Amino acid sequence: MKKTTPLFCILVSFSALLVSGCDLVDVVQGVQKVKKYQDARNMEFSEVDEYYIGRQILATFLAKRDPLFDRKLTDYLNSVGQTLAAVSQRPDIWAGYRFIVYHSPYMGAYSLPGGFMLISTGMLRRCENEDQLAAVLGHELGHARWRHPLEALKEKMVTRSKQEMIGFFASRSGNNLVKIFAVAGIINWENQLNRYSRTQELEADVYSCWMMMKAGYNPYQMIRILKKIPGGQSAYSKYHPSVTRRLRAVRKEISRYQWISPFKKARQRRYVRRVLNYLDELQTREHDRDNRKDNGGRDQGRDNGSHIDRDNDVDDDEG
Repeated sequence: MKKTTPLFCILVSFSALLVSGCDLVDVVQGVQKVKKYQDARNMEFSEVDEYYIGRQILATFLAKRDPLFDRKLTDYLNSVGQTLAAVSQRPDIWAGYRFIVYHSPYMGAYSLPGGFMLISTGMLRRCENEDQLAAVLGHELGHARWRHPLEALKEKMVTRSKQEMIGFFASRSGNNLVKIFAVAGIINWENQLNRYSRTQELEADVYSCWMMMKAGYNPYQMIRILKKIPGGQSAYSKYHPSVTRRLRAVRKEISRYQWISPFKKARQRRYVRRVLNYLDELQTREHDRDNRKDNGGRDQGRDNGSHIDRDNDVDDDEG
């Protein structure tokens, strides 16, 4: 059976508008909806565009989360990230790569357009050594190399314009066939988008292993960090390939390498000293500060405001 294409749906929709006797205004608006959809599909982004888009998304992201600004920690993350970027197939972008930490107890890491890489304190805590950190950062650099963030943005724009276009045609036609095509078109598009996202994740995993190997890290540590991803039914598992599938792809990739750098305990000690010990000290300082604020508030009376517990005001950053 021949599949129905979006172009066929558009032609049927136009025919339905003309047959149903819609006025010229509706036809013109329909043409504009189609043009918007076509423009979204054909849109291309320069590296300058990518940077400014990423900066805007970063501002929105950090408005909802608490960034962690510490020069020593940031310098350390950037040293690992830049080492990986130097051996990648996209070592230079318009404004360079930036690696940013934000507060969250959940495992989270994101690649934004323009080279902005975000990683949560929860993810840093789950990493045991520098090689596992390299696996996480390499995964996000893989997304940047393939420009997956921009592709995701473009897909979202196309989906939105497509929904507007089909909804417009369906609302102005009494033809049930048009409405059926509208619903089917959206469902098929969402399924395609989900499958594409899983493919992107596998590409980023494999590319991270390749960069780790090139930079002298042990790619088997990618396997160890993947095993820490929570399973079951979650927002993560809905839009990502299963951990089993990702492990299979990573093992297959690693089996191709003729030489792999051995795991070095010096990198583990360095990670513990520069990241894990620092996060423990930071948590202790924040706990002591919150206790002082809480005690000070009680000493001055109960009408001076309420204490905000950070642990109860977090976002679920799975994925």
